[in-house]
Amino acid sequence: MELVKFYFWVDQKDDYCEQLTAVTQLYFKTKIDQPTLAAQYSANLVDSELTKHLYTHILMLAQQLHNQIYTFLQDNLKRQQLPSQNLNYRTVVRLFSMLLSADVAKTMNVAEMQQLYYLAEIIKSGNERAVQKLQQLRPDFFRSQADPLDFTGSSPGGRLDVFTSLFTNRSALLVSELDLLNFERSAKTFWQQIPETLAIEQESLLALLG
Repeated sequence: MELVKFYFWVDQKDDYCEQLTAVTQLYFKTKIDQPTLAAQYSANLVDSELTKHLYTHILMLAQQLHNQIYTFLQDNLKRQQLPSQNLNYRTVVRLFSMLLSADVAKTMNVAEMQQLYYLAEIIKSGNERAVQKLQQLRPDFFRSQADPLDFTGSSPGGRLDVFTSLFTNRSALLVSELDLLNFERSAKTFWQQIPETLAIEQESLLALLG
């Protein structure tokens, strides 16, 4: 039985964590001065700008983690002359489920990383499947009851058009700065707790990569 092993190079985990921290640092350094804007613009418009700023940095955090995971996996595959062109989200999820035990996955906050992925998909496109998945995992991110007067399609159970709902002051998601910080912390834990070496049977890996 031949094993394929995935290794971290020295200080890679620390570098990844610093990159994630930089996203939230940028959020606070570029945060809009609410009192100043409120003196010039309507409260609804200011709230919309603040929320979009938060959503943008949630997307940046999700994209940073996405890039890190793909870079880590692709570099290891190429180093061992194994195919990497078929890596996609579903393949990565299945690969990690094969590489990690349930206990290790829990320690690494893999479930939280799933939530971040679905939240980013919703913010980007209002993806209906992502809405359903995230509602199951984090119902607290959604309004508890549908508004019968809301015709934007942003009510839970329907397709979310996040930015349209923001401009009409009907924010479909209940996400705060604390959630951004919690996702950053969970993403850093993901890298901090991942084993230094991951192994999988080569035959199983090649079957997964097609």
